[in-house]
Amino acid sequence: MKRLLIFLTFVPSFLGAQVLLIPQGAAWDYFDQGNVGNVPWTDLGFSASNWSSGNAELGYGEGDENTVVSYGFSSANKYITTYFRHEFNVANPQQFSHLELNMLRDDGAVVYVNGVEVWRSNMPSGQIFFGTEADNNIIWPYENDWHSVNISASYLQSGQNVVAVEVHQESPSSSDVSFNFFMVGHESNPAQIVRGPYLQQATESSVIVRWITDIPTDTRVDYGLASTGLTDHIVTPQFTNKHTLKITGLSPGTSYDYSVGSYNNPLMQSPNLYFETLPMQGEEGSYEFVILGDCGTGYQEQLDVKDAVIASREQHYDGVILLGDNAYQSGFDSEYQSKFFDGKYNEIIENSVIWPCPGNHDYNNGLPLSPDPAYYDIFNLPTQGESGGVASNTEKYYSFNVGNVHFLSLDSFDESRSASGPMAQWLVSDLTANTLPWVVAFWHHPPYTKGSHDSDNDNFLDGELVEMREQIVPILESFDVDLVLNGHSHSYERSFLIGDHLGDSDSFGSQNIKMPGSGNYPYQCPYQKSTTNGLHDGTVYCVAGNAGKISGVDSEWPHPAMSSYFIEVGALFLNVDKNRLDLTFLTGQGFDYDHVTIVKDAGGQQDVEVCFDEQVVLSPSWEAAIGATWLPGGQVDSIFTISALSNATITASDSENCIADTFNLIVLQNDSCGFLANDVMEFSDFELSASYFDGAISIKQSDDFYFEEFELFDYEGRLVESFSISLSNAIHKLSRPLNGIYLLKPKNINRSIKLHCYE
Repeated sequence: MKRLLIFLTFVPSFLGAQVLLIPQGAAWDYFDQGNVGNVPWTDLGFSASNWSSGNAELGYGEGDENTVVSYGFSSANKYITTYFRHEFNVANPQQFSHLELNMLRDDGAVVYVNGVEVWRSNMPSGQIFFGTEADNNIIWPYENDWHSVNISASYLQSGQNVVAVEVHQESPSSSDVSFNFFMVGHESNPAQIVRGPYLQQATESSVIVRWITDIPTDTRVDYGLASTGLTDHIVTPQFTNKHTLKITGLSPGTSYDYSVGSYNNPLMQSPNLYFETLPMQGEEGSYEFVILGDCGTGYQEQLDVKDAVIASREQHYDGVILLGDNAYQSGFDSEYQSKFFDGKYNEIIENSVIWPCPGNHDYNNGLPLSPDPAYYDIFNLPTQGESGGVASNTEKYYSFNVGNVHFLSLDSFDESRSASGPMAQWLVSDLTANTLPWVVAFWHHPPYTKGSHDSDNDNFLDGELVEMREQIVPILESFDVDLVLNGHSHSYERSFLIGDHLGDSDSFGSQNIKMPGSGNYPYQCPYQKSTTNGLHDGTVYCVAGNAGKISGVDSEWPHPAMSSYFIEVGALFLNVDKNRLDLTFLTGQGFDYDHVTIVKDAGGQQDVEVCFDEQVVLSPSWEAAIGATWLPGGQVDSIFTISALSNATITASDSENCIADTFNLIVLQNDSCGFLANDVMEFSDFELSASYFDGAISIKQSDDFYFEEFELFDYEGRLVESFSISLSNAIHKLSRPLNGIYLLKPKNINRSIKLHCYE
């Protein structure tokens, strides 16, 4: 009796148009003769001309097969693996958002698309061989179950494609094999972004982009220079709803636009989506960072501070520094979603890299049976020195460089705070290796505070503060760290330039203040430090756990180390411009309540050797916002230009007369400037000599080439007389007799002849 073959295709209902790329019951090439051997049987270019062919369902042992395959010569020792291939054509893979694969397999299977493994079903991990057995034996009533998975359409290519499947038995004595398959191409994916995008772990040549979608998709980022558009893209085909993609091969200190989405569906494009790679290590520039402490409260104050930050600057930052307690109450992922992401900081973190440290709330205050901190799943932190500094091999603490600034992020809650502990040992190694002039450290628990926490308390609530001061601060100060940023206390406190204080607040005194004044420049003089004296010139400590709320303060508020202190919500801006550092406190109402400036290696005297009539451009030794005042003359400018006609002393001072540079101009009269001892100026094809006698100058030159116009200066650089001659050898009668040493100079030539003029 003839057998009637009926092919039924089951396609589940999905949103959007669908294309059946491989139907159920399709014809497959198959190899049922044992081990296929070491041949590229999964690749598109492989020839299966010597394989058998038949329609699915393929297999043996159940009696419902359209094509019966062989199991070998022994029913007690059947082949473990049977191989299948099906080629098909796709005109435009990018019409599909994803592919839906459906398979009936007994017992296990591995699926490949164009030579790439895309799916394992009921198979072990690791390398698969001919003799690899399936994980479990499939028995009735599950032998006819269909299994489904979505994969990226990026596995396809335009034109011919191949799906290859190897089906494995659970044991050589298994009674049956079954295989059927169909594949659907979906033209749309209803995925929505529910977190991000946000930027992580920038380096000089790479950056990580992260976002989360409500349903799994593949991952795509398009990027390019602002001047050229989104010319490049990267796709990772693995389906996930937590998308993390690292873009590499970028240029240092360069801005790129980007968009995020899936293979054929850009989920977000915006003028606000751009990033900058880190500048070359040590490169001096103008860098700005925004600093948020204890920000993730979900309160209105958090939004007020964010809005004030955006209204104040409205620009990209070279980093967003988080001082811990980034999501209250427990640091759970759901709290990060609702209190840090979810519209809280999107405008900032879409184009500025986040550099966090953890706080006690990020660890759920260390309560027993708490889940692992979501902090370490949310952030990608440089553990191997990828962004500069020494590898820490942990995300608990790390370092990174931005231009000429070295940053240190520490864990003051869940890591040993001992001076001999792993974090301290790494800290010493990292600071020893650092060569950058500016060093900024940040962690959660402040060593000096009288805000909502008290750094005098060594109890279980505040013991971290005391230990960080006693164990870690001495290490930082021994390397002359410039700035320490902390949260935890929900207020603003900023110290003088201080050092050498490890005890309680009542032991702090004038001996711990390294330089008088508040440093609130330009109302007071900035703090000044040196990079060459090998000393600890002082550190500024700032507590700013107030980006999300404020709390009551200690009865002994303020701490005596503090120069400035406010019970106000707000954020910090850190600006570094060459050898000048500025820290500004901005309140939630948009007011600048405090400012401190540190300058390094500014002021002093220097000798500037120049040739006569050489144009010299002088710059002050610090970055002056409104320029320096130059004397003589009183000019206010960022530079001073002068033609060196004589020795001179020029000074530059800031607007408050806090810093002064003295430039001693020394006009050289030697061979290096072209003044020859025998008073002869030699060029490649002529010579010039001159002498003085009885109120006249005798000039002798080459007949082939000679100067006609001359200027005569006294030795202080003042012009005495200009004159012209018409012959190569001539005598010019001066308007008056001379007495002393003078300089004769061909006009518009930067060389002179020394004349000894005596009557």
